[in-house]
Amino acid sequence: MRLRLYEGERVLFDLDLPDLSREVISPVELAKLEEGEVERLCALLSIGSNPKRLSVMMELANGQELRFSDVMQIAMNPKIARDCLQPMLREGLVVHGERGSTYRVSPKAVSLLMTLTVGLSKMLSHLQEEGSASTGEGTA
Repeated sequence: MRLRLYEGERVLFDLDLPDLSREVISPVELAKLEEGEVERLCALLSIGSNPKRLSVMMELANGQELRFSDVMQIAMNPKIARDCLQPMLREGLVVHGERGSTYRVSPKAVSLLMTLTVGLSKMLSHLQEEGSASTGEGTA
């Protein structure tokens, strides 16, 4: 299997996934990340793993500009609203101007949101189906 990310015709990312049923590769070797990538990955995954954060991000990705009071309607209280917004602001996924201004999605956020939701969900489903088929699970 190969995982490729394109922008138009240009390949942005290419990863050859080993067939672990045929190759003996250490999970540590597979999971090697460069310095700083672990923290960044955790920060990005935390956005997709929190239902309220993801709801806020999806509202923003739909082209909405939200005031803090709008975010509070989704998050239910000021502390949770701030907890929803802070990781997205830190990662540059949400843009906010002066105090009292609206929050809006940054250009890179929509592709990240699609990757964290639809893309990741479909890839994981496919990989699980492939894993079940190769082990004979779930077949009649």
